[in-house]
Amino acid sequence: MTDGNPVSVKVRLHPKFDRRELALVQLHAARGHDLDVEELVVAESSDQDVETLDWTPSATGAWRLRLVLANSLAEESTSEPLYIFVQPLDATVAYAPAEDAWFEPRSLSPRGIAAASSDVVYSNAAQYRAEVRELEKPLVQAAVDDPERRLLARGLIDGDLLSNATGPASLRWFGVKGFVLDLGTQQRLHFVELVAPEGTVPGHDFFGALYVQVSDDPEAQYSYTNSDFAWRTVRQLGNAHTTARIGFDADRRFRIYLPADTQGRFVRLVVRTLDSRGADHGNLSEIRCGAFTGM
Repeated sequence: MTDGNPVSVKVRLHPKFDRRELALVQLHAARGHDLDVEELVVAESSDQDVETLDWTPSATGAWRLRLVLANSLAEESTSEPLYIFVQPLDATVAYAPAEDAWFEPRSLSPRGIAAASSDVVYSNAAQYRAEVRELEKPLVQAAVDDPERRLLARGLIDGDLLSNATGPASLRWFGVKGFVLDLGTQQRLHFVELVAPEGTVPGHDFFGALYVQVSDDPEAQYSYTNSDFAWRTVRQLGNAHTTARIGFDADRRFRIYLPADTQGRFVRLVVRTLDSRGADHGNLSEIRCGAFTGM
């Protein structure tokens, strides 16, 4: 959305619902994505034939919207959340330069790490996490510092992977994969942008799940198993049981907008994505982290 423009949310009811029983419809809005953020009632209607609720956001950034319906018995029903991102009217984008420390942690041997961590004896959760991290760190460090992986990182970040639409197995981004980008310093982030290779058909939809996580902890890049305490999930599309649509636009781009005030040095993408035929397919030419100037 663009700042100053109204948002129109369509009210769709189950076809078997008797609108004569509709007493009130409210539009709730909250800044950010987290479910514990305080919600405000920004529009409402008692019209039984209501089709839309309109509202003009009061600030730029991320918003979470939900419809709340009440019937004549004061029983309430809440919709799934709808996320929007409001950008400035004259928006310019600054992309955060990424270091060459991109790597794919899930390509490491989970069996070896699991075997090592299974021998950890601990008296509390913090001690266990610290012990597991020490076991994981040299294994992941080897991947981070591997010269060939650093070359792959430079290619992925700079978009030099256009010659092969499927790429080597280590660069396939669909399937159960995880990517970490080191931005060098803590950055304000409004979105993560995925750029598909040349030849990707505009509007082609992929289905699956994608998690965006951020961290400022230098040790976070060495986490692999049982270490998600080092990362904060800031956006989730789909999950293990439900799918989300991920469609590239005419410029082969797909933006994942993040909650307000998201900052981090490390960005991790955890991907479980299938194409519309149900098969793993393709890889990215770029992963870019960006912010709107003036926000």
